[in-house]
Amino acid sequence: MKKFIFSPALLLILLGCSTQSEIPLEKLAKIHVDLMVVQQYHADNSDSLKIGEQQVFEKYNITKENYDYSLKQNSESKEKWEEFFKLSLAYLDSLKAKTDSLN
Repeated sequence: MKKFIFSPALLLILLGCSTQSEIPLEKLAKIHVDLMVVQQYHADNSDSLKIGEQQVFEKYNITKENYDYSLKQNSESKEKWEEFFKLSLAYLDSLKAKTDSLN
C-alpha cells in the first residue's frame, strides 16, 4: 500500500489554488467610487494613495486581488458592466448630496 506524505509545499499549492469570490455588484460599485475619490484626493502623494486604497479595502473587508478579480469578471458581461456604472454613478451622486447638505 502506498503512503501519502503530507508536506508544507503541498499545503501551499492547495491554498494557492483557492478560488476568488465575486463581490456583489452594488458593493463593488461603492468600492470603485471610494477608490476613485481616494485616487483623486491623493494623486500627488503615492504613499498616501497606497494607504488610502488599503483603507478602502479594509473598510469593505476585501483584498485588492478580490476587487481586481470581481472587476474583471463583471467587465466581461455588457449587462453587468452597464449596471455597475449605473450603481457607481448613483453612489457618487449620494456622496455628492451628502457633501452638499453639509455646506
